[in-house]
Amino acid sequence: MDNQVTLLLDAERADSHEATSDLANRWMKEYNTPNSAPRIYKTYQMYRRDTPYLFSNELIDPHRKYPLGIKLVLGAYLHEERHLDVLCKSIEETHSQYNEAIDLFARHSKPNDVLMCATHNQHSVDLARSLNHPSIVFAQLMGMHDEQSHGLVDAGCTTYKYVPFGPFWDTVSYFVRRAYEHWSN
Repeated sequence: MDNQVTLLLDAERADSHEATSDLANRWMKEYNTPNSAPRIYKTYQMYRRDTPYLFSNELIDPHRKYPLGIKLVLGAYLHEERHLDVLCKSIEETHSQYNEAIDLFARHSKPNDVLMCATHNQHSVDLARSLNHPSIVFAQLMGMHDEQSHGLVDAGCTTYKYVPFGPFWDTVSYFVRRAYEHWSN
C-alpha cells in the first residue's frame, strides 16, 4: 500500500460476512496508521441485528491503536437473506440502528476515525449533517438522489459518488439490488 490508496471493503452476504469482517480488521490494524486518516474502510450493514453490538465494541475499544474507517450502509441483501435469523424485523428498525450508529460515532470516535454515511435516506443525512462532525462524510451511488449529493456538496460536506464497474452481468445485478432496495424504502 505504498501508493496511498484508500480501500473500502464492502460487506457481503451472511455466508462470507465473518471472513470479510476479519480481513478488514486485519488490514485496518496493518495499514491505518495512528496519525493519519484511514486507508482501509470496513462496511457495517445496519440491517443485521448484531451490527450495533459489533460496531460499538470496535468504536469504543480502549485498546484500539489505529483509526477506524467506517462505511455505514443499510444492507444490500435483504430479499436474498430474509430467511436468515440475523436481520432486523423492519426497515424502521434498520433506520433506527443506522441513526444510532451515527450518533454513537459522533460521541465516541477517536482522532482520525472517519464515518462514511453511505445512504440516500434523508432523515439519516439530516441527522449526520446536524452533528456538524468533521469526520463524518457521505457516499452515494451515482444516478440516485444526485440532487441530495449536490446539496451536501453545496453545504460543504465531503461527498463521494461511487460508480460500480466490472463485467456487465455483475454490475446489472448490483444495480437491480440497489434499485429494489431504493423502491422498498
